[in-house]
Amino acid sequence: MLIESLQEFWEKYRVQIIIGGLVVGILAVLFLPGIGGRSNEQQTMTDIRPPAISQGSKKSQVGEMKSLATSTGDVYVDIKGAVHHPGAYQMATQQRVGDAVQKAGGYTPEADPNQVNLAQKITDQMVIYIPRKGEKIPIVNSTSTMNPGTAPSPTATESNSNGKVNLNTATLEQLKGLTGVGEKKAQKILEYRQQHGQFKSVEELKNVNGFGEKSLATLAEQICV
Repeated sequence: MLIESLQEFWEKYRVQIIIGGLVVGILAVLFLPGIGGRSNEQQTMTDIRPPAISQGSKKSQVGEMKSLATSTGDVYVDIKGAVHHPGAYQMATQQRVGDAVQKAGGYTPEADPNQVNLAQKITDQMVIYIPRKGEKIPIVNSTSTMNPGTAPSPTATESNSNGKVNLNTATLEQLKGLTGVGEKKAQKILEYRQQHGQFKSVEELKNVNGFGEKSLATLAEQICV
């Protein structure tokens, strides 16, 4: 009886069954590959996801950045005198006095740049004084914190207190006061200082045009660096 019933059902609904089967097969072909593709895509995205950074690694990176900032830290200088915008400025450690002058707006018309060593490297808490034309800067003593173009070094302070003129810090007027040194020779010393930086020794004065062994012997007891 069951077999006969199935046969009758088949004969009656054969067309519908065949069509239904085809529809199911077509749907399976269309949708099953898409499901598999999405699964593979999700797996690929998971594989390329960057590894998580631990809290310890983050702290280490921050510490390295702070260390780098400290090693290349900036300094502060106080520039005064004949510049357009005197005041305290933040500078990079490798910069020079000339950079500080430029940052302060440059010289005013009454400035005397011949007394300024633009090539000297700046240091933290440095005081830079730009003199005016005709201005006489007093000899640096132990209580002074200003000097034409630079802040006085301990050596300069000590030497000036002993009565000698420091070639690295002396003004035009101070150099003119040396034996046998007039305005022209004093000017040459200032120009040499601007071009080559500080004198490393008294003997280096021989590199300045117009000064030789005889001049050095005459000035040996009057100058220092």
